[in-house]
Amino acid sequence: MTFYEISSDNRKKGEWAYGIIIGDYPKVMIDCSVCGRNWRKEKLLDKNSDITVALVNDNFADFADVIYHKLIKSEALELLQNNEIKGISAGHINIMLHDELSLDALQTLKKKGCKINLISDSVPQYYRLFANVGISLHERSEIELLDFCDACGYKKFITPNLSYLDPSAPIYFARETWNGDDLFMTEELGASLFCSEKFVQVYKENNLTGLKFSKIEFL
Repeated sequence: MTFYEISSDNRKKGEWAYGIIIGDYPKVMIDCSVCGRNWRKEKLLDKNSDITVALVNDNFADFADVIYHKLIKSEALELLQNNEIKGISAGHINIMLHDELSLDALQTLKKKGCKINLISDSVPQYYRLFANVGISLHERSEIELLDFCDACGYKKFITPNLSYLDPSAPIYFARETWNGDDLFMTEELGASLFCSEKFVQVYKENNLTGLKFSKIEFL
């Protein structure tokens, strides 16, 4: 069995449409009486959170990028489900067209560097793509848990000898911990998505677009 990390296919800059969030990111402030932390918990990856995006460019891949997320076209979702790809979960996303955005919203996006003239006026049906934790990292992976609180759910992972988590640090999967899902996450790596060889095979055989895959070693 071979496993892969999923990333966006950006070989041709600007080729595919991508999402930009409209308004504030969903979040909740937590004041924990046990650990004493007052911290912000991001809710972007919560299936029950409500986010609104606009899509920039009008070349719509089967998978599109929006911060911390992958979006999936309805046709691609159905295809993966029909091929019995395990672990896929889809959620609703609000997509606003250029003509639906207020002048203030357009100006805000422009100040953030968005090319507002490229915001799409017609888009296909997309869903938010979700997965569950489906494998554990091997102890040889260069990631360690610095601090945590069971009461409020706070966790901070870092790369050894650094104060942050370096996304380029090597990781390895513990083979015996895989739960059998074809699309999955790890506890330590937040929004990163990983997949099985079967996922990649179905993706390539059906000429799907928008993703690329990097092999992950397992021990």
